[in-house]
Amino acid sequence: EERLQTLQKDRQQLLEKNNELSTLGDENHRLVQRVAELEDQLQQMEDQSSKQMEYEASVKKLVEENNTIKDELDTSVSALRRSEASFIVYKGDAQQEMSRLEA
Repeated sequence: EERLQTLQKDRQQLLEKNNELSTLGDENHRLVQRVAELEDQLQQMEDQSSKQMEYEASVKKLVEENNTIKDELDTSVSALRRSEASFIVYKGDAQQEMSRLEA
């Protein structure tokens, strides 16, 4: 009788431990899934961050190219204005010479 009670008590304890282990297993499985989800989110954020950095580098390069073109254009405009001024002086000289020759 006493042996039977001990076995029943042991059986009950084993069932309780089994339930605890089952609950812990379920919790562990849930946590493993959550970690996988977080790792996926982190990878997506890293990918997005990488794309953002590539975009920023591309924009920076375009701004630099734009500034270079602007500088070249400013230089060309200055040269054109100098040429225009020289032409006006030359034209004035030529008109004076024509007037002198006609006289």
